[in-house]
Amino acid sequence: MNINDDILIKKYLNNTLSVEEKESVLARIKSDVTFKEKVYFEKQLLDTFSEEEWSFIENTEATEVKEYSELFKKEGKLKQALEEAKTNYNTPKKKTNFNWYLYASAAMIVLLIAIVPFVNKSSSSTELYASYLNTTELPSLSIRGNENKDIRTKAQHLFEQKKYEEALVIFNNELDLSKKQTATVYLYMGIAQMELNQFEKAAHTFDALINSGLMDAPKGNWYKALLYLKMEKTEDSKVILNTVSSKKLYNHQKADDLLKELN
Repeated sequence: MNINDDILIKKYLNNTLSVEEKESVLARIKSDVTFKEKVYFEKQLLDTFSEEEWSFIENTEATEVKEYSELFKKEGKLKQALEEAKTNYNTPKKKTNFNWYLYASAAMIVLLIAIVPFVNKSSSSTELYASYLNTTELPSLSIRGNENKDIRTKAQHLFEQKKYEEALVIFNNELDLSKKQTATVYLYMGIAQMELNQFEKAAHTFDALINSGLMDAPKGNWYKALLYLKMEKTEDSKVILNTVSSKKLYNHQKADDLLKELN
């Protein structure tokens, strides 16, 4: 099949041939099996996709081609198919068959367009972290009759305003001065460190809470799992979430939901 045939078929399908030319094509369809298959193949493509939807394929530098090729560059088979199509298109010896390679590339692009919405549904670990971190669940730091009530209230207000560094100064003093270190202070402090990306300090704080023997000590497991999510250590997070789920610890139902999204 040569370029003249490609042009002829295109004109035939677009109904731009003269009466004599059209009769000639119809006669050839009856006598030439290869030509007939080519005509039917291109007719199927034309019936399936409009001219506008395929027009960008004619430009190998089109933005859409670049974006979807880049998005799936790590997917072996799709990448290989696109690369082979591009190589064959640019090879002089294969030039007479360029439409076939353009159609193959276009088919891949259409497939990628169909797949992209489903790929985007998968949330990243940091997005899940932001989704599951709910600081409104934290108990108040204001305790009736506590001599440090005003200081803790100030720290809580700073925390709620996301002034984590200023709040941490107070939390650190609270842990140093308090005869009985409370789980609530640990939680506020660990979350503040986590939000500031002070990952080692946050892990140390949550571990201290988990090992404190306090009534709310199990809450440290949930927040340490979120910490690993933010650090993009998904497998480490799943280990803790499985523990929370199996032992029915604090937020075990949310742990189940989060595990489903991570698996």
